[in-house]
Amino acid sequence: MGANSTRNRKRMLQESLKASRPENMVHPEERLLPAEFREKLRKNGLVGGALPLFVSNHASYPSGYVISLPEASGGNTLCEYEAYTRDDEGHDQLTRMPSLTLWGKTGNWNVSVWEWVPGPGPGDFTKKQMSLDEALETIRSYFFDPNNEHFKQAELALQERMLGRR
Repeated sequence: MGANSTRNRKRMLQESLKASRPENMVHPEERLLPAEFREKLRKNGLVGGALPLFVSNHASYPSGYVISLPEASGGNTLCEYEAYTRDDEGHDQLTRMPSLTLWGKTGNWNVSVWEWVPGPGPGDFTKKQMSLDEALETIRSYFFDPNNEHFKQAELALQERMLGRR
């Protein structure tokens, strides 16, 4: 094999390895969350934020990240609500709260929970935030504050549904 062929094969292998890195598997227009923010989510026991679940040109949630509260992390729970979410290592985690979506295109961020179809229903909301710090406060309130208005609405609606079944 000639020197050029060897050099070309080596270059192609390096490019292939570079392309398979997680940070290079994202479209250049994606709005990535800073590592510090992802670490704050983890410290609060929340799952999500490594890579966006929704692409940058998604109609509803451009560059949207799904954030969940695993049952093991404590916090708010809705009676009879049970779903599974995947953590950053790929393990399934039980959650007893609807996941929320953090998304945004330019200067602002949006925090959204939309469980009802067509919606909005009790507990569904979208809040526009000017910074990730504001978004984190909204996220923490939703998952951990038992007096959060949206959590209380969703909890009341589920309780009413449960009473209607009896």
